[in-house]
Amino acid sequence: MRALVVAMGLSLSAAPAFAECAWVLWRNDPRPVEGRPGYVWPQWQIVDAFTGMGGNIGPMMAQSKCEDRKKQEALALPAKSRTELSCLPDTIDPRGPKGR
Repeated sequence: MRALVVAMGLSLSAAPAFAECAWVLWRNDPRPVEGRPGYVWPQWQIVDAFTGMGGNIGPMMAQSKCEDRKKQEALALPAKSRTELSCLPDTIDPRGPKGR
């Protein structure tokens, strides 16, 4: 039993070294609030997600892919668009914390 606990502890401690890292491209198309001129509701949506294997270079590769896609998406937007594009780690949600 003790050997099983030690083996599980070792496998869990090594897991972060091989974990995937991800970056998410978010798009916000704000919508006007009816009856409140100048106010908008954020409308965040996921456009795409990019992963890279753990280690030192994986997160940088995923972030770079996300930024490249962000540039492509920005070129397709109309000149006076209020759309916002953001590349964020998958641990960050621009919509804010979820209530319980």
